[in-house]
Amino acid sequence: MQWSLKYCTVIILFCYACSSLGSRQNTKQLANDAFHADNRVTANEEISRNKKIAQQLDTIYLMDQKYRLLMMRETNIAKRNVLNIKMESADSSNRIKVTELITRYGWLSAGDIGERAEATIWMVLQHAHLEMHQKYYPIIKNAVAHGKARDWQLAYLEDRIAIETGKPQKYGTQLLQDIDGRYYLAPLYAPDSVNIYRYEVGLGSLTDYLAGFGIAWNLDSYKQELPKIRQLERGNSKKR
Repeated sequence: MQWSLKYCTVIILFCYACSSLGSRQNTKQLANDAFHADNRVTANEEISRNKKIAQQLDTIYLMDQKYRLLMMRETNIAKRNVLNIKMESADSSNRIKVTELITRYGWLSAGDIGERAEATIWMVLQHAHLEMHQKYYPIIKNAVAHGKARDWQLAYLEDRIAIETGKPQKYGTQLLQDIDGRYYLAPLYAPDSVNIYRYEVGLGSLTDYLAGFGIAWNLDSYKQELPKIRQLERGNSKKR
């Protein structure tokens, strides 16, 4: 009888253990299902959020480009000055919106919000002032290192910072404009090697790039015009 009680006790304990294990497994499965459900909800919410951000950035893109395109076509100095004031006002508003996005979400990649929307974030920062360029340079550099931004985007910003601090640019992305609206290539760090540097970061040839601004690239002509270019650069630095 004593053996039977012990035997029954073992059976009861075994059944309890199985029941407890099954209960724990069911609980774990329920938790696992809930986790994946939450993830699906989070993913859907993120997609919806990113669509809204992309729409907001599309509006910002149009505002960023509107006055710049008008200024490129306008030859009247007085009208260009009016357009410049409007452009600076639009830029100021755009900067506030873009920096709020970066502060809240970090650097949003093209995979997150689309090519144009991501390019708009970069473009608004490009059109900002030196302090902002220096502030967000590490963020863009980190984004490039993690595949969320592209090498050429960082190259543009590096050139921008160089010109703004009185140094020659490496990649030939920055231009200066005289009072008549004519464009000139800002001073280069190594004119003979500029295309090598450009190809390394995914930029096309300097010849093709400058053609879009009505500049026929010629190294000898560039060197001859360098004194005038440096004078323009000094004039621009006084305005900044």
